Amino acid sequence: MVRRTVRRHLLVGLWPFLVLTLVQVGQLLLHRQVLPYAGTLAVAALLGHAASWGDRPWSPVPGPGAPQLAGLGGLAAIMAAAAVVDHGNGGYGWPAGFGPDAGAAAIMPAVLAAVLLPVAVAGAIQAGSRPRLRRAGIALLPAFAVSAGLLGTAAGVPWPGARPTVLVCVAVRTPCALPDGAEVVTAPARSEPEMDQVLRQFTAAGDPAGLVDDMRAFAGQAGGYRLRAAVVRFLGTPGGTRLTVSVAKTILRTMDTVCAERGTPTWSTWMSDPPFPLDPLDFGGTQRWFDAQDSAVFDLEVTSYLDVTGASRAGASAALEAALLLVGLGLVVRRVFPV
Repeated sequence: MVRRTVRRHLLVGLWPFLVLTLVQVGQLLLHRQVLPYAGTLAVAALLGHAASWGDRPWSPVPGPGAPQLAGLGGLAAIMAAAAVVDHGNGGYGWPAGFGPDAGAAAIMPAVLAAVLLPVAVAGAIQAGSRPRLRRAGIALLPAFAVSAGLLGTAAGVPWPGARPTVLVCVAVRTPCALPDGAEVVTAPARSEPEMDQVLRQFTAAGDPAGLVDDMRAFAGQAGGYRLRAAVVRFLGTPGGTRLTVSVAKTILRTMDTVCAERGTPTWSTWMSDPPFPLDPLDFGGTQRWFDAQDSAVFDLEVTSYLDVTGASRAGASAALEAALLLVGLGLVVRRVFPV
């Protein structure tokens, strides 16, 4: 009977979980996109393992005071957060894409899981034989580590090495030529009306101090990632706003400063040795280009990317983060739902 139960637990949850964890870590480490929603599926496998706890699925159903009920709720909440992040990143977002910019639909379930999982482990320890304080602390460690990781990431606390400098290259009409091994950084195509209005006002009034304050206020609410995405989108599609060289460069410099303050390092470069419009006053036919700082610029091509070193660091850090999170969840489940 015991052997049959152990075998059943392995088949229902643990082997699929281990395989999916390896796939997810490998994808992040090697910068490959092979299996979408691998992170979500790994958590779902753990949830399936937990749901089969007991002699048969959902029997006995955990009561309101049982630690297993908190464990099931925590796993379901993490799976919901993972699904939201994966969905917003084409199936390849969790857990690397989770953070303060992920939105309330992902952050709220993650915070709920960060509360429920330690409660479940503590309840399981209390329900078992009375352990020594040291053993109880060791048993609680994975739950508190997962909880601290989720809360810290949701609050924007940078994971060591996870945020290499993103290079933003601006050129006119022709996209920047990226170095070998570079990795383009994409952002969700979402409208940011508040930031668009700030940039339009700065373009019209030219108040650098006001731009810094407004960008800081926006980044404080939305995070550095959304600030960078909003600026890149605005410069690429200004929507009829007349941009000049000096205005565009000031916007980029201010974005770099504010993003660095928010732990989202960004470095912008201006690559346009310009094909600006011809000088209509140049009747001599020399076709001299406008190159003054107040010259209007059109058709800006803005490319965000990581160089080869930054891409390698980001992949390794994301893979380590995913491995620690998923292994921590596995240890929590093994404690709350013992075979």
